[in-house]
Amino acid sequence: METAESSKTRALARRAAEAAGLPDVLSAEEIGRYADFAAFFLREFKKGMQMHAALCKEPAGRSAGEGPHYAVSQRIFGDVSLTAGIYGTTDVFARMASAYSEMEIKKGDILAIDALMEFLNVITGLYIIKCAEDGLRLDLGLPRSGRRVKTSKYLLRLPIQSDAGSFELLLSKYELV
Repeated sequence: METAESSKTRALARRAAEAAGLPDVLSAEEIGRYADFAAFFLREFKKGMQMHAALCKEPAGRSAGEGPHYAVSQRIFGDVSLTAGIYGTTDVFARMASAYSEMEIKKGDILAIDALMEFLNVITGLYIIKCAEDGLRLDLGLPRSGRRVKTSKYLLRLPIQSDAGSFELLLSKYELV
């Protein structure tokens, strides 16, 4: 069942995709998949992290905060090509990883990256199960991490505000890090 919050998230993601010029390079179906994943991610983020999170209207790029950043990503491939990622400061990564793992993780700790790669793997795994129910055949690549995000005309950066701080949900047709 579609919730009002999921509907709002999908609409914001579609508007962000239009503003980023994605209709020039992606089909309406692919943009719809980005929006669907954004709504699915937010719902699962709240459950897994046990904290509030919402897609923001502010422009991407300012939402990830100041200081050193990390990115984690995972590719979904098969009938659909989609790479999902999380991009944020080391402080935000540590707070999210601590919430997910239920243990204290310090800033810059490799455990923060590992915990968020695991968390993203869980979300993308649940997403491909949901897609399989719709008849899509999908598989997952290995989670990846890095400090830089590859720029691409297929990249959508969605700013998210959470109890752990601001970060970006990254969506692309191709690998991000």
